[in-house]
Amino acid sequence: MVIEKITTGCGCTTYSYTKAPIKSGQKGNIIVSFDPEHRQGFFSKEITVFSNHNSISRVWIKGCVMPAIRTVEGDYPYSWGYGLYTNLKVLVFGKVGKGKSQQIKLRYANDTNKPMVLTFTTEGDNRNLKFNNPGILPPKKRGEMIISYTKGNSVKQEILIKLYPVINNKKISKYIEVRIRAI
Repeated sequence: MVIEKITTGCGCTTYSYTKAPIKSGQKGNIIVSFDPEHRQGFFSKEITVFSNHNSISRVWIKGCVMPAIRTVEGDYPYSWGYGLYTNLKVLVFGKVGKGKSQQIKLRYANDTNKPMVLTFTTEGDNRNLKFNNPGILPPKKRGEMIISYTKGNSVKQEILIKLYPVINNKKISKYIEVRIRAI
């Protein structure tokens, strides 16, 4: 027997096979690979094998692609200690005109096996900075909060506010920079 060619219905399925003639009583190989990238869930792919003497065989590969679990460090690269991670360490509001508002979403994660009481305290001209403290964050959970800034009558061009995480009533010495360029 000679495998003349193989076809697949999708570029996500590749193959290689024994090119030499396969004698009676011997074995050949067909190796099929499936690329699961961006294809989560069940899959069923058909491979058509054409051999000499006009013989056609159909083979299916089936399976289920489970999505990879992303690590806390992969999604939240900034560690603040005590198991707290955030996606940002500098919040830049850019140019904010008088009476105008902007928002930034701060994402955070508790990478411990215990509940975490998470709040934030500020240092600097924070009169126009608004956010709701997260409160209790369960173990191994993630959350997010919206931080908004509304430009008031201040004449300052650059505003820097320090946003300190407070974890279980312990103020962290490192802070998240909040930068506003007022126009």
